[in-house]
Amino acid sequence: MRGLDCLGRALLTVALILPARAVPAQEITFNPETYQCDGAATVYATYFDTALRRYVVLGFDGQQIALEAAAHDPRDLRYESPDPRDSHVWWLSGDRAMLLHGTGDDEALIYGECLPMD
Repeated sequence: MRGLDCLGRALLTVALILPARAVPAQEITFNPETYQCDGAATVYATYFDTALRRYVVLGFDGQQIALEAAAHDPRDLRYESPDPRDSHVWWLSGDRAMLLHGTGDDEALIYGECLPMD
């Protein structure tokens, strides 16, 4: 899942989770980023910002998931699934990220120490 193929899939995924009312294309910004996690794993992230919400679509291990920003402060940003049946979390802190699965005390690390690739 690379390049335009990844971006096309990400756009389709975000289109499916955006609210029913249309968001004009000029109000959506996107930023693709590739992360190297734990020294070996690759996570493809495409960030989408609208006037009202922020999203990320992640590609990793043959999976693709869409997450919505749930909490954020000037330095940290936490994305969670809008689907209660999916409990993935993508946590950004500065230029580092990590991918978790589960909720509360059952939250388990999938990938830690994810750094952007240049």
